[in-house]
Amino acid sequence: MVSIYGPTYSKVQDLTEHTGYVLALAFSASGNNLVSGGVDTKIQIYEKEGAQFKHLITLSSHYNHISSLFFFKESLISGSTDKNINLYENFVHVHSITYDISVQTLTCNESVLVCGLLYGVIATFDNNLVKKTSWVAHKGWVKALAFAN
Repeated sequence: MVSIYGPTYSKVQDLTEHTGYVLALAFSASGNNLVSGGVDTKIQIYEKEGAQFKHLITLSSHYNHISSLFFFKESLISGSTDKNINLYENFVHVHSITYDISVQTLTCNESVLVCGLLYGVIATFDNNLVKKTSWVAHKGWVKALAFAN
């Protein structure tokens, strides 16, 4: 379940479409869409209507936990422990790449998508999801990544 809280920290809404733990959330740059993903392998898409979010669609393009969601402009990118990174345009699945280990986290800037993977691996891809490079950065999982502005 995803709970939405207002500016005074009072609960506004519960989004109950998931059947298991929610592991990833992302807002679109416009703030009009919220996406959530979790252990039920589903990505739930919501649209803002006033102070509430209305469920739009469920995406089912992964077969294991959704570990990361990220908006690049208005495109959605998802990562999963099924080893896939998926790209969606207008919430329609348009492209996938399969890595050889589980995807744990994603982030990107204008020119590069960076993925944190199992076993301490970090991989980079261009905007067309073509792999640029990868390296072992840690002994454990890479669970979070960020760019400085």
